[in-house]
Formats: sequence, structure tokens, C-alpha cells
Amino acid sequence: HALHSLFAVDHDAMNDKQTRKHADLVFHVLTALGDMPPHSSDIEGSAAYFQAVASGVASLAKGDRARASQMLPSIFKMLADTMLSHKTQVARAACKAMCSVAFQTLDESMVRQALQANKGGAAAPLPQVLATVEGLLHYRYKEHWAGVFELLRVVLGSVPRSAGPLVVSLLNTMDGLRRSEELVHGNLLDQAFGAAVTTFG
Repeated sequence: HALHSLFAVDHDAMNDKQTRKHADLVFHVLTALGDMPPHSSDIEGSAAYFQAVASGVASLAKGDRARASQMLPSIFKMLADTMLSHKTQVARAACKAMCSVAFQTLDESMVRQALQANKGGAAAPLPQVLATVEGLLHYRYKEHWAGVFELLRVVLGSVPRSAGPLVVSLLNTMDGLRRSEELVHGNLLDQAFGAAVTTFG
């Protein structure tokens, strides 16, 4: 409840100084949360934890978008690692949290940062996030592909059109999977392709 109150604060009612102070607090809470994930066998605890992380990132993005985007690679990696849990409910909750974070944060500024970093050979958050999402198409995640394909739909529907060069590898991997005999939930994968067509034309 305390975390919910912290993350649900009305940013429009704060001045710049209050916004910066709140963003600092949320950043430190998220950092602390990242250091103590629940055990993968704790279904209820995991669901509450993932929801808190997603709410925290959304709150930080409103107050300090740059810092929120810097946290995304580690958050997505932590959630993706949890997907290897054999507890379906835990994996589903992790996927739901990634969908929420992607919807709230993947924007034009992240694409610009990635394209500029690309020229200088530096790593930027968005390509790292996309690589983590692409990794979820590996066969070891097969039992969770329904949630993964929903995540793909959200990611490809949330990034701006300018992200086209950054999603080529992801789309190629999706296409390869589409032709695979291992494919399950093909209709959900088609919806992800549909989102890509809507975004990129």
C-alpha cells in the first residue's frame, strides 16, 4: 500500500523541485526492489512485486524519463529471467509487467538515443530491451509463448515508426519462428505481426 501511494502520486500537482525529489525517491525504491526479487515459487508475492516494479517505472517515467529508460534493460532482464520459472502464474505476471512497462516507456526519445548511440558504437537502453524480448522467442520459453506474443504485440505497437531499423532482428526471428514446426499460438504471433504492420506500414 505504501508503494502504491508513492507511485500513484499526481505529478501534475507538483512543481519542478517536488517532481525531481519524488523521482529521486522512486528511483532509489526501484533500485532497492531490483536487489530483492521474490523467490520464483512465491506466486502471490511475485505478482505483487512485478506490479510494483511496473507501477514504479511508470511513475519514474513521468518525473524523469531519462532515468526510467536507463533502468529498463535490467528490469526487462530480471522479468525475462523469471519467465523460466515453471510456475505459469509467475511467468504470466512477469509478462504482464513487461507489457505495462513497454506501453508506458517506449517512445521517440528512446529511439533517438538508440540511433545516436548506434553511430558512436555505444549501448542504449532500447536495443538491449529489444534483444531481451527477442530472446524470449527461444524454445526454452515455449510454454510461455502466449504471453510472449502478447508482449511482442504491445512492444511493436508502442514503439514509434522511427524504430524500424532497431526491430529488424526481432522481426526476422519472429518470421523464422512463424515457419517453424515448433510454433504454438500462431494466431497470437500473427497479431504481433499485425501490430508491426500498423506501426511501420
